[in-house]
Amino acid sequence: MNKCIQLLILVEFQLRHQLLEAERRLERTGIGCAPLALQPLLRKTCELEMSYVGHSRLECIKEMREAMEEVEKLRRKQTSLVSSFKLATGSN
Repeated sequence: MNKCIQLLILVEFQLRHQLLEAERRLERTGIGCAPLALQPLLRKTCELEMSYVGHSRLECIKEMREAMEEVEKLRRKQTSLVSSFKLATGSN
């Protein structure tokens, strides 16, 4: 498994645990603020997710370029075959 994904899972687990604790405290006290201890975890989670999204985006762009190249190759082959067929049959 990718190291980035493993770290994201770990941070997500820690964050989920701390969010549940904050929710319980909020239900008990009725005060609507999250503890400051969550901010670094939220920031780290955001950074990891942005990194993962960026990496996924680059992979998708690479795949899209490869697909576009393949389509262009097929288009050239099709044009070549149609031209050859027209030459062979004497069609315009």
